[in-house]
Amino acid sequence: MTAASGHGPDAAGRVDAATVNIVSNALHGIAEDMGINLRRSARSTILREAQDYSCALFDHTGRAIAEG
Repeated sequence: MTAASGHGPDAAGRVDAATVNIVSNALHGIAEDMGINLRRSARSTILREAQDYSCALFDHTGRAIAEG
């Protein structure tokens, strides 16, 4: 993505709100899918029936960027 196409960072490194929203929704969707797959493949009754778990994506410094 380039600034010339209207997507991605501009010359100052800022990203438009639409791009942020799209990426954010995609990351949250990935975390949700992780939870669905965890529940489907769980052998533990706690995970499968009580759904006592959570899934998240983290950046390289360990900060959570999306939870599902």
